[in-house]
Amino acid sequence: MKFPPIRFLFTAAFCVTTASQAPASDSADMIPVEFKQLSESVWMHTSYKHYEKFGPVPANGLIVAEGTQSILIDSGWTDAQTDAILDWARDDLKQPVTRAYFTHAHLDKMGGVGAVKSRDIETYALELSNELALANGLQPAENDIHLSVGQDVLSVGLVDLFFPGGAHSHDNLVAYVAKDSLLYGGCMVRSAASKRLGNTQDADVLHWDTAIGLVKQRFPQVDIVVPGHGAPAGPELLERTQVLVKRHVD
Repeated sequence: MKFPPIRFLFTAAFCVTTASQAPASDSADMIPVEFKQLSESVWMHTSYKHYEKFGPVPANGLIVAEGTQSILIDSGWTDAQTDAILDWARDDLKQPVTRAYFTHAHLDKMGGVGAVKSRDIETYALELSNELALANGLQPAENDIHLSVGQDVLSVGLVDLFFPGGAHSHDNLVAYVAKDSLLYGGCMVRSAASKRLGNTQDADVLHWDTAIGLVKQRFPQVDIVVPGHGAPAGPELLERTQVLVKRHVD
């Protein structure tokens, strides 16, 4: 079953409301945070940051709902955007976020950690991510995650967290929701529209292909793949990313 994108103000129960419109700190913050239902349990949130060279750049994260609560995977770019995401989960979805997990220490994934902490929501990231967050001027999560490369899986409710080693960054996690065969690849997975790997300043390009291979091996049943930037699609995004990696290395 396909779920349509939810972008503006509607009267449906799961629409974007005025609570989702964060105060502006730059022109991209004028764009309301967007929500799209990907499965029965999973919503994608998309927020924007303006870069002079590229214009408004979208970044994705997830809200995974179960029972009376939900789990946040990655923040918005800013505290204001993240407040809008948390408000929406509480007020519109009626399943407030009680735990938050961050997939790597870049602004598009951990820029709103402060907003999450301010609500006494438990925050988690790889120990390496928390170290890099401090080095990058970001707030770290309160709790460290310890995962061996390509081996361990941390199961949190409906979500399995897996560390395939360095790719887009040295600390990138992926998240998998088995009941929906949904993989959140974050920024280690490129969208179908991508022509190159994007920002590789903190990348482990030589391990990137291996990292994708480890993800495919660990989670062989994948129907929906959510990249860190751009539209969700199917498992072909994993293949697409490997092509781009090999092209970059060659």
